[in-house]
Amino acid sequence: MVEEQEEKKIEDIVEQFTPKETRAKPNVEPPIRHDELIEVDVRLKTCLDLDPLQVGHLEVLKDNRCKISLVTTKSMQADHEHMVHSGYIAAAAEYAALAAINEPNGMIFSVSSHYLACARVGDEITIDAHVRHIDTRKRDVDVVAKINSIKIYDARIVVVIPEYHPLKIRLMDVAGVKE
Repeated sequence: MVEEQEEKKIEDIVEQFTPKETRAKPNVEPPIRHDELIEVDVRLKTCLDLDPLQVGHLEVLKDNRCKISLVTTKSMQADHEHMVHSGYIAAAAEYAALAAINEPNGMIFSVSSHYLACARVGDEITIDAHVRHIDTRKRDVDVVAKINSIKIYDARIVVVIPEYHPLKIRLMDVAGVKE
């Protein structure tokens, strides 16, 4: 019951901040939540505290592959024309890359990306990520974002997987510096 009330509050907030002309049509299914995955071969082990309204809802999670659906909202708007700030697309792409690898200590090392078209408030962006190359502690991930069938973004994201959580690594120890 409490969960349903929270979902209703979220829906009300999203509706309040989304222009009427860009709101989803009533017959369109809402994005899938983390706990309602449609294709699951493995359990998500990374980025568990991210807000799906900001980085997208996980739809498919398989070994070395994931698919995310991001519905853009008014809070992502960058200008009076309802264009979405590209940082939200980049954040969703990085989330997809980390989810495709699905290692708890994975962290983004580098991103080479291309923005091919803009998104606007109300668009549903589908982000596909698949691991292209696996090395000992490094993974190359290809990510493509589309609105309908139009590619709006692509990237090669390199993720490294340290032995420990990145915030628990003492940089002085790694550098060999004595305190």
